[in-house]
Amino acid sequence: MKKRVYNTAVGKIFRTLGLLLVLVSSIYLATRLALNPAHADLPFIGNISGYAQMVDDILVGITFLNETAYVFLFLSIGLIMLTWAIRRGIILRVLLTGLLVAGFVIAAAVEETLLAPIVVISPAWLLTLLQSLDTLIDNVLAMNDYLIPGVALATAFLLSALFSSKRPRRIYLLFLKVGTGILLLAVLMYFVANTLMTDLLDMEIYVTIMVSNYLLTYLMFAVGGIFGVIGFMRK
Repeated sequence: MKKRVYNTAVGKIFRTLGLLLVLVSSIYLATRLALNPAHADLPFIGNISGYAQMVDDILVGITFLNETAYVFLFLSIGLIMLTWAIRRGIILRVLLTGLLVAGFVIAAAVEETLLAPIVVISPAWLLTLLQSLDTLIDNVLAMNDYLIPGVALATAFLLSALFSSKRPRRIYLLFLKVGTGILLLAVLMYFVANTLMTDLLDMEIYVTIMVSNYLLTYLMFAVGGIFGVIGFMRK
């Protein structure tokens, strides 16, 4: 198999900007998950809340991030930029771009997403835009009850395939690959517990594993983003 390496100046800048967006959004999401009052009594989560609070003290000054739709927008754009920077085949590029855009629009419209169990708060300009698309979004969502989890699962699966197929191996890709693999499991657990077997939400061990998987996902993304940005000058 021919190795795929795209290290032109423009490609490296595009890739690094994508990694930077993933890094920033992942740090924020991991912090919010760790500091969520509903997760405070869960094993493991409570053990790291002190570290998360230190990060939150830094992030608190970035007030626009309180409208969490921006965080998911940064994450989506960052992943789209990475997809186009490290993949040559057009099919996977288009599929992932479409899924990430659709996932963001759905998340902003219904105020939640399976990619992270936090409330999606949209700024005024986005709410105005969504109001003009209300009928279209409602009609699409009414087509199938499993559309929303299907989009999230497909996104996580294709991202995992993207980062697994990249050659040669880079350390940041390893963390992104592990992160998307954990995300796939987290989304599946969230879907099962909230749709098929709601009694699972009363099981502390199940909820702990599910939330921990989401938290580990974004910690892996953050570490991958750090290594990727540090490697900007690599030949």
